[in-house]
Amino acid sequence: MKKILIPIDFSVCADNAVHYAIQLARVAKADVHICHAIIPIESNIMYGIAISTQNDEQAQLLKTEQYLKTYAEKIIKDENLNTPTSPNLIYTCAAGTVKNVIKQMLEQQKIDLMIMGLSGAGEIKRFMMGSNSRDQIEAAKVPILLIPRKAHYAFIKKIAFATDLNIGDMNSIQNIARLFCRFEPEVLLTHIDALPSTIHNPNSDANLFLKNVTGKINYSKIYYRHIQQKSVNDGLMWLVEKGQVEILAMIHRHKGMFAELINGSHTQQMAKSITLPLLVLPED
Repeated sequence: MKKILIPIDFSVCADNAVHYAIQLARVAKADVHICHAIIPIESNIMYGIAISTQNDEQAQLLKTEQYLKTYAEKIIKDENLNTPTSPNLIYTCAAGTVKNVIKQMLEQQKIDLMIMGLSGAGEIKRFMMGSNSRDQIEAAKVPILLIPRKAHYAFIKKIAFATDLNIGDMNSIQNIARLFCRFEPEVLLTHIDALPSTIHNPNSDANLFLKNVTGKINYSKIYYRHIQQKSVNDGLMWLVEKGQVEILAMIHRHKGMFAELINGSHTQQMAKSITLPLLVLPED
């Protein structure tokens, strides 16, 4: 991991995401790039038509750039980023929609990980259903780490990866090991199913999946756990509360556990309870 991108809106949630990213970057030896999107203002409203002038937009851009500069300088001071071994903090302010500005950042920079703050006390549903956030989840080609407002940084010793036992998960498991290699965490492959574990059957899907993992992924600290629960959300909540993990990771598939998480009947219950960072991996 060499560069982390953090879109911010100067909220408390964004501040927490920035703090988390900096602590992560210290261990990962990565640079931190914060960015803010300025949505063009609308003024001179006449006859129901909104018109914004170039001077208005330029003034807004300059004002926000100065505010972002002050914000970044305060972070550098508060986080003691002036030492030779500290992460480099880069900041960018650009005019445009959040979606377009982030897309531009991802195209221009070699971003390994994007970190975003969750609104409220881990209110996943509200965050996911917001247009800006949902756009990023749908379109991002890099992993996104979502940080609940009340989540506190802790050294990453264990990452739980919720898997459907899909052979396509191999790249994502390898990506987790690559991103967090400096932490040397345990990667706990977790399968949630209403039926009992079949791991002792050599021809079961779970056993075949683990053989693929062992043969294709060059990382020794990978383990497996079967969680017997009727609901994916209930299984994930058990994992969050009892699994002693620092990050919960999932692949975003349109049909799969992540889709069930944000659309299922237990979403609101989970949204109120989760305090763990959630790593969302692109399907590709």
